[in-house]
Amino acid sequence: MASIPTAGAVPESTGHLWSFGACEVDERKRELKVQSVEVNLESKPWEVLHQLLLHAGEVVTKEELLEAVWPGTNVVDGSLATAVSKLRKALGDESMIVTVPRIGYRLAVPVQITPTAPFISRELHFTPGQRVPRREQWFLVRRLGRSPSSEVWLAEHPKTHETRVFKFAADEERLKGLKREVTLARLLRTSLGERCDFVRVLEWNFDEAPYFLESEFAGLSLNEWAEQQGGLKAIPLQRRLQLLIRVAAAVAAAHSLDVLHKDLKPGNILVSNSSSDDNEIKVADFGSAALLSPGRLGALRITNLGFTQGTNGDNESLTGTVIYIAPEVLSGQSPTATSDVYALGVLLYQMVTGDFRKPLAPGWEAEVDDPLIRKDIEEAACGDPARRMKTAAQLAERLSNLESRRRDLEQLEATREFQMKRRRYLRVVIPIAIVLLVLIATFKFQNSRSSVTAPKLKTVAILPFRNVSADPSVEYLRLALSDEVATTLGHIRGLVVRPSSTTSKYTAPDVDLKTAGKQMGAATIVTGHFIKQGQQLHITLEAIDVETNSVVWRDQIDAMAPSMIAMQVQIALRVKGGLAPALGAAANDVGTQPKNEEAYELYLRSIAVPLQQITNKDGIVMLERAVALDPGYAPAWLALARRYYAESHYTGQNRGEMELYSATVKKALAIDPDYVGAWAALVLGQVERGDLVEAYKAAQDLVRRRPDNADAHFVLSYVLRYGGLLDEAAPECDKALLIDGQTQNSGVRSCAVVFLLRQDYPGALNYINVDPDSDLAKSLKLEMFVRQGKREEALQQIASYSPKWGGFDLLVAKLQQKSPDEIHRMAEAVKADEDPETNYFAAAHLAYVGETRAALEILRAAIKGNYCSYPSMDMDPFFATIRTQPEFAEIRNAGMQCQNNFLAQRDRR
Repeated sequence: MASIPTAGAVPESTGHLWSFGACEVDERKRELKVQSVEVNLESKPWEVLHQLLLHAGEVVTKEELLEAVWPGTNVVDGSLATAVSKLRKALGDESMIVTVPRIGYRLAVPVQITPTAPFISRELHFTPGQRVPRREQWFLVRRLGRSPSSEVWLAEHPKTHETRVFKFAADEERLKGLKREVTLARLLRTSLGERCDFVRVLEWNFDEAPYFLESEFAGLSLNEWAEQQGGLKAIPLQRRLQLLIRVAAAVAAAHSLDVLHKDLKPGNILVSNSSSDDNEIKVADFGSAALLSPGRLGALRITNLGFTQGTNGDNESLTGTVIYIAPEVLSGQSPTATSDVYALGVLLYQMVTGDFRKPLAPGWEAEVDDPLIRKDIEEAACGDPARRMKTAAQLAERLSNLESRRRDLEQLEATREFQMKRRRYLRVVIPIAIVLLVLIATFKFQNSRSSVTAPKLKTVAILPFRNVSADPSVEYLRLALSDEVATTLGHIRGLVVRPSSTTSKYTAPDVDLKTAGKQMGAATIVTGHFIKQGQQLHITLEAIDVETNSVVWRDQIDAMAPSMIAMQVQIALRVKGGLAPALGAAANDVGTQPKNEEAYELYLRSIAVPLQQITNKDGIVMLERAVALDPGYAPAWLALARRYYAESHYTGQNRGEMELYSATVKKALAIDPDYVGAWAALVLGQVERGDLVEAYKAAQDLVRRRPDNADAHFVLSYVLRYGGLLDEAAPECDKALLIDGQTQNSGVRSCAVVFLLRQDYPGALNYINVDPDSDLAKSLKLEMFVRQGKREEALQQIASYSPKWGGFDLLVAKLQQKSPDEIHRMAEAVKADEDPETNYFAAAHLAYVGETRAALEILRAAIKGNYCSYPSMDMDPFFATIRTQPEFAEIRNAGMQCQNNFLAQRDRR
């Protein structure tokens, strides 16, 4: 049997123990304690303290300190001042260190010196073929790295031929690095899950020397792997960049947990030895890493190993290979996330030039031909941390979008050249062209009205615009500009418009527009990008024919950034005068124009505020201010109404929002009587207030005027649904779905209710799949499975279900076989809602779980709110247990009377 390797001992000189004030310094351990608590101290402040202690009571000049702490390095005096400032903070008493003006520093407290016992430096003596101590099933194969008191070895299991990496430490000082690495590995795994881009730590021994850490063998280091491929230059550049993108993404994930690597270099990046072009990347060796927020460990109940009191855990000497260390760290400042970004910038330069030995020296720019990559290197490896790229994620994103950025840059340059040539020409031609276009559009529109009885509909999808400049101050324009195009096109007959709210998943730079268009059922895709330069905003718009994948219309707009109204006017003119004719549609002057700059900008910014409970109030505040400043702009009133509606329905606490909703919708219609979206909103409000007759009149009139509009057919189906006329509602739903499966307010998805109540479950699924990721769709899918008696499918659906409406959580409780007492307590919390349809479903769910009395009470409230529920209540399987109750017959009669009243009044028209 091979002998077990041990750590040999070599005596060293005696160290010193210094005591001063409430502080104690152990020279041998490089350890500072303040009031008996170990305090973390970075390497440069430690070296300054060591020099002051060696010359206790004396003035140590700046020159002496600079030479001792930064030997052979040119640094500015500010680096020394920074180190002294950090040292004073660590000591807890700034008066301990006195500044002698223009000369240096002196330790101003009495110091006691005590020799310590001779320090035994341990060395490791491993050879190939030996067993790993306390892991004897593993045999050492070859050494991967070595330092005076630590070694890294590759080991193999002789039976399974699995491989492992063992990192050994001979003394307690090196043990701290191992402990830190284990702690951070647990933090990364617990917080990020099983990621493939960090080396997995499998086992460790911290009890007895030689200490070790066992991890997976993830492949060769990046430089070794490159050599195996015939050198870095032999690898295609695109493949090299993909590798660096993955490294940057892994570093960004670590940074999201406030973990700094601090030693990024080719030797700490591992590449799987795969022959494919899709090699797996892993970032290794967090032994020198820093944790900026140690509180994360306690929150996750992870034992704090290897970190002492302080801010970042850096109590080692300066770590890292010099060419990858950021200049501010070399000068004594604390490392930050941008320090790791600097290392990534240097790595990017080396990957592009094909040489890991090259430092980022002056004149490096001449070796990088690609201007975009050159810019990325310049910003990532900038010597000034204030001007450096801020995050690793930003670098990964920029490199991932390299081709689209190149296209944008070419487009921008072409746009500028084109604009220069035509600027003088346009000054003369534009006024004449606008007049001609308006005349032509009017002529076409008048002819189309007289000759076309059934308009041929063309679907147009509007994608969010791209912010080429990446200026965060105008990021809100991504949705705002596309919304302006959609609003203008939405007034034009013969077009079905799918706005950016329903197309956002198709915004990736490399998206195949032809495929995306077919998936959305769109004949044309409108897209664009913009860039802000100073006070100038440059906007490019284009329309792509999905079938031919060709550009059918393109235009550029130059606007002064402060004037959003001028921008809106230009967009409206270009869309009505250019885009609409290119789509084969005729545009007339419809809609309202904003009058107040502040109000219009608030409206635009509100578009980007998510319609969610946590952010909706912010949108309401912005829009209330906007309509107060400019009460004549209809889109702002409608946007505000929709937010009132959301506040009422999604919070479950109606505090008068539905009254505000109705009033604001009427404001929008008073300003713009042809506003289809506002008419649809008005009908929805009337239905939910129980005013079915007026809602039916408005919906019928809207369908008569706009038979080409999906919203018109949907709101008519909504009225009929509340009136209990499911067989009449279903065809209107189908018309809406045929025209556009994704209406502007996504209301058509709720047509699933019509088919659920008719027990047409395949039909219901058609509408659920319109927006399958929405809370409504998930709830209705759960409902569908329970109604069909498909318990297993319903249980699977629970995993993605989030209770939002009264009574749906009762279905979950019943499926999970909760106790009757617990279900009863849940049932007591279900109260009547403002929306009578919500009450109908709550009653059905209460009946399903056996809460008969509560079910009857809330079903009565649904009928009282003019949700006629007949004949659905006769067929509903959930009501099977309560149909024998005397009260049910009474409620059923009320439902029939509700429907008869509605029919009588609507037919009287």
